Amino acid sequence: GEEELKDLTNAKVYVAGTLDERASSKAQYFDLFVDATSAKITVPSHAKVGMGMTAFHKDFAVNVMKAAESESEQGVIKIVAFKTKALIDSVKKIKNELQVDSLKLSDLAKHEKLSEATARFFFDVAISEGLAG
Repeated sequence: GEEELKDLTNAKVYVAGTLDERASSKAQYFDLFVDATSAKITVPSHAKVGMGMTAFHKDFAVNVMKAAESESEQGVIKIVAFKTKALIDSVKKIKNELQVDSLKLSDLAKHEKLSEATARFFFDVAISEGLAG
């Protein structure tokens, strides 16, 4: 409802799930939309500049779509939570490897295992988790 949309628009970062089929037409509320039912991924034009699809995005989408075929809604939620935790753990691991107090995009861009798009995505995750300044 309106109260939930207000909460989302006031948040800096969020992940939301919905059963409302109209959600995909509300591009102003998302940077990445995974429709598990139709196996479709949408990145609206306002997000394309800052969001390159990475191996993580593709793996995440494939796993969610597979889960949607065989799991209950609760099962899909658990898979999303597991993948999200794994992502955050990966960013924390790199921060610890680099032995820095706060990650910078330049730190991640120099990391040998990350493409430019992945470094940008990990930096965005680091910001949302308070690991970057």
